[in-house]
Amino acid sequence: MKHKFSSLEGKILMASPRLEDRFFEKALIYIFMHDKNGAFGVILNHEIGSVSNHELLKLFDKNTNKVKIERLPIVFGGPVNTERIIALSIDKQREKQFSSMQSIVLHTDIQNFVKKFIIKNDKSKFLLARGISAWSSNQLEDEIAENSWFIIQPNIDLIFSHEMKNKWSFAIEELGIKNSTYIAPYSGNA
Repeated sequence: MKHKFSSLEGKILMASPRLEDRFFEKALIYIFMHDKNGAFGVILNHEIGSVSNHELLKLFDKNTNKVKIERLPIVFGGPVNTERIIALSIDKQREKQFSSMQSIVLHTDIQNFVKKFIIKNDKSKFLLARGISAWSSNQLEDEIAENSWFIIQPNIDLIFSHEMKNKWSFAIEELGIKNSTYIAPYSGNA
């Protein structure tokens, strides 16, 4: 199916309530890259575990006394490259400009991320993920045309909140929908 192309970089995909895919059910995905060759993003709300900041520090630095112990959630970012831990972050400067730029940083080198953000106790917001979500050329556009995904504007709290269980419901409410069971599972043209 041929689609008019419009990049979704910097947007969030919200899974339709009717999307029945074990990886993407009730998923919220921040889209990092989207062009005519495909797209990739990271699921923001499927928590698969957690790690303490001290555990991360011990992997790369012996001194953990400087940092207060915190549990950090790890989300399932998607079914591609699941052996890799990545991080999403936004610093205070980008946060101030988020309403116009709507961009966050993707860290693929977790060791450098830990050194910069955990060891230095940087006050940036971040989220750890295992794996990414990826689509081939036109695949995402086809799924959107089938009403598998809604496109919503990014929100810093939605992206970086550690309250994973409520993120999808919050996104539905942001769309003005009180009860997701009333969303039709089909589409059509008139």
